[in-house]
Amino acid sequence: MSSRRQPIRAEDAQVIDYNQGDTAKQYKKTKTLPVRTRIEAYSFLKHIGDVQDKKVLDVACGAGDYTRILRRAGADPMVGFDVSEKMIALAREEDAREPLGIEYSVADARVAVAQQDFDLAVAAFLLVYARARDELATMCHGRAAASSQAAGS
Repeated sequence: MSSRRQPIRAEDAQVIDYNQGDTAKQYKKTKTLPVRTRIEAYSFLKHIGDVQDKKVLDVACGAGDYTRILRRAGADPMVGFDVSEKMIALAREEDAREPLGIEYSVADARVAVAQQDFDLAVAAFLLVYARARDELATMCHGRAAASSQAAGS
């Protein structure tokens, strides 16, 4: 018997559907965990750097946590999109509670769009959802092509 693990086939890879049940709300709760607030956020934001007066696109923005942080840090305009309608609904609810003038939309990062005028495109959690190399390449060349600079993972 071989001790080597078999690679996960792309068709067997599980991708979370945030539109199912309360998945989006449950995911949002994880954003308060210390590992997320102290380590993840610090590392992500340090990597991005100064966004003052930069046009920033948050690809796969989820519920808009980093989108709001970047807007408060001076990104203008700040645009976020996600494939999940429920995640965008959560982001818009937060923006209704604390209006920051962020533009949110439902869109798929795998869909290429015409070049847009952004200084920076960020993606905290996008590429981890690629089920195969070709899908990963599509994500990298899709919406992220909207900026002259890209950051994230």
